[in-house]
Amino acid sequence: MNLFAYSKGRQNVHGPLIEVLQTALEKAGCPTGGVDGVFGGGTEAAVRRWQLLNDQDETGVVDVAMWERLTGLPRPTAFDLCLQVTAAFEGHGFGKAAGNHDRAGITWGIIGFTMHSGSMAGVLKSIDADTELQGKARSIFGSDKWKTLIDLAKLPLTGRNKASSLQTIRDFGDSISVGTRKATLRADWARAFSRLGSLPGVRAIQIAAAKDKYWDKAVGYVHDMRADDMLDVAILFDTTVNNGSVSGERRRMMESTRAPSGEHRRVHWANAIADASSTKYRENVRARRMTIAIGEGTVHGGRYLLSQWGLIPSPVPWDDLSNPSVLTLTPQAPSASDRPAGIADSVAEWLGGIVGGALGGSADPTPEPDVHSPSVIPSVNFMEEVPVPSGFNHGLRHAGNSMMISYFGMPRGDFSSACREPNNATFRNLCRFGATLPGLGNMWWGLEAALEDAADAMVTIERRNPRLFQELGSAGMGCCRWVRGSTSTISNHSWGSAIDFTVGGSIDPYNNGKIRRGMIDVIEVFNEFGWYSGAYFRREDSMHIEVSANLLEKWAAAGLIPQPTGTTHGHRTLQMGDRGDAVRALQRLLNKVGAGLGVDGAFGPATFNALKAFQMRAGLTADGIYGRQSAAALDAAVAEVA
Repeated sequence: MNLFAYSKGRQNVHGPLIEVLQTALEKAGCPTGGVDGVFGGGTEAAVRRWQLLNDQDETGVVDVAMWERLTGLPRPTAFDLCLQVTAAFEGHGFGKAAGNHDRAGITWGIIGFTMHSGSMAGVLKSIDADTELQGKARSIFGSDKWKTLIDLAKLPLTGRNKASSLQTIRDFGDSISVGTRKATLRADWARAFSRLGSLPGVRAIQIAAAKDKYWDKAVGYVHDMRADDMLDVAILFDTTVNNGSVSGERRRMMESTRAPSGEHRRVHWANAIADASSTKYRENVRARRMTIAIGEGTVHGGRYLLSQWGLIPSPVPWDDLSNPSVLTLTPQAPSASDRPAGIADSVAEWLGGIVGGALGGSADPTPEPDVHSPSVIPSVNFMEEVPVPSGFNHGLRHAGNSMMISYFGMPRGDFSSACREPNNATFRNLCRFGATLPGLGNMWWGLEAALEDAADAMVTIERRNPRLFQELGSAGMGCCRWVRGSTSTISNHSWGSAIDFTVGGSIDPYNNGKIRRGMIDVIEVFNEFGWYSGAYFRREDSMHIEVSANLLEKWAAAGLIPQPTGTTHGHRTLQMGDRGDAVRALQRLLNKVGAGLGVDGAFGPATFNALKAFQMRAGLTADGIYGRQSAAALDAAVAEVA
């Protein structure tokens, strides 16, 4: 049976099982590019190398036999596989915490434990009951903050005091949440929760809570609903986590189908569960359940193929449903004939620090390698420059000047090569000044929606690769100025929607066709959040990451930013007789492709003829009207000559 695989263009398999796999590969002399819990191209190459060293077909796919031989652990349980998928949908990992955007107070951990439901309170109280973990938690948060959390965790959520307790939880969540949506925690709280989630003992408590509170309940539904397929089990578990239960009206709707089993029944279940959910979250619920129902789909912008995650239509493994997670077991050492030369005699010596022993709460979450052991792969050099790899920006579109202007207008009335603040009052109201981001410090100012998303992305980087997180910094975010070397194209920094990163205290060299290894991981995470990398600009700019056109459209649909003015798919339509900043931007763009216009903001005959000439060269209808197709073609042409 196949477990895990990589496929370009699909959501990478990620989670604690992949972290275990990568750790084992590194110790076996097959470098993955870093233990980050993400099965990407580097991990696939490491799998192929291991297969080559062990005289196996180089498929790049991890099957059960390889897993057991390499890690010394039994095959992942049904709980492990379902947990990894649901955790990916939730998007929190062990460390990310979210604010009071959904009136849950705080949401944190592998399956999004919430203060509102009491599930997060149970995890916090278990941590506080362990003397060693309590001491670490106090050190991370500070004694006063930790006491506040424990006091909240002890509030009664039943009886006549329930309403008062819930209001106290929501008020506290509001007090440490930032942004218009309250989706992000203040940076100090977000960092503390991230560090707490990195502790092995805390991870063990989260896994146990996920099994005791949600998996065991879901197994009851598996019996009651006469599930007969692993995807049935997965959909019932995901519903238990995401919706709280499979009961009442939701269950009656699910049982109304005539299909006795199989995909047809699961599709009915998916629609029934979504239709019984609140309107605000209905389509998100539908996307999650439908992806499980048919084995593939898109959730939060990620394209999932569940067969790559070890979940396929197969009979329910009844005896396996009650088994503990393999992440709580001590691995067994493979025999000498089963491992390449140089592997430590006891797998538990090295893997136990990450899995069995560490999940008990005694080892560091990321042990330093034994420098005396020739089998240990040296740490990744984040400063090393390598050729820019393919695969960035998959499905993402660049947001050019015309699109940015259509959403926000001109951020200020004049530009130079120097950084300045916006002076457009309407646009300034969409920005946050004196802003900070986790790990990056003071950003001066930025677009509010961009700051919130970037904060989530940075916390994700800290969770996946803490050592890289410590090496990152910023060379700026909000900065109204021209693109370097230009006096006609405005940098997207001018809208506070782009970030320039530093690695190891300095920027990635500009326009040399290479990228610092640390920026590869940064770009992969920000791509997941809908940000576009400058690595493929005509003049390579790998340190630069900006909000994509896709993300602007998503924010506009959610009401986080204004709808574009007189637009079709984000671009304002301009024609003869129009005046204003949008016309000036069009004239500057046409000049970039050789028009030679005066930039006066008046759409007159010269602008009309220049636009028609460009449309003819681009193979478009030459009507002299600047619409969506003309805007996309002109943005692409300008990018080619930038």
